[in-house]
Amino acid sequence: MKLRGVLSLWRRRRPQRPASRRPLRHSQLPRILLRIYFAAGVLLGLLVIGTIGFYLANTGIPVNFGITIVLAVLIGMVVAGQTFYLFTLENLKQYGVLKAIGVSDGRIVAMILLQACVVGLIGYGLGMGLVAAFFEVMLGYLPVRGIVVQPVAALATGVVVLAIVTLASLLSVRRVLVLEPAAVFRG
Repeated sequence: MKLRGVLSLWRRRRPQRPASRRPLRHSQLPRILLRIYFAAGVLLGLLVIGTIGFYLANTGIPVNFGITIVLAVLIGMVVAGQTFYLFTLENLKQYGVLKAIGVSDGRIVAMILLQACVVGLIGYGLGMGLVAAFFEVMLGYLPVRGIVVQPVAALATGVVVLAIVTLASLLSVRRVLVLEPAAVFRG
């Protein structure tokens, strides 16, 4: 009986092994893996931020891409605006007839905006389809092998296209809103 008491005291006083020598328990493994993944994620994030910072500070590439994007949006807005404005001028008589029979201005504006959105969605679909086909054809070509279109970029492009066609169609909406219905029947 006394021997068991002495052994139990010896077990309690035994010094702990250093953490580096302790055997791993299965319950500790997820926590350790989480720490490794977190450290790798932090290092990857720092690498990405450092790379972006280097390109912003030492090259003109981001500025050139930014200028290209701004010019593309402006040119797209001008071309779409002219197209919708010409369509509205060609159909001014029909809009006047609609106003004469009692269709509200809000309904006519909704018709013009719906047409603009449908045209924009068709153009967006064709453009994204061509981009997908281009990358599918060029899949084995070494200089463009790692380039992919991210879903966020595709969604942002769709939002920009929708904004461009909506803003461009507002020019033609103004012309329809000031139209007098009786002017259509005079000439």
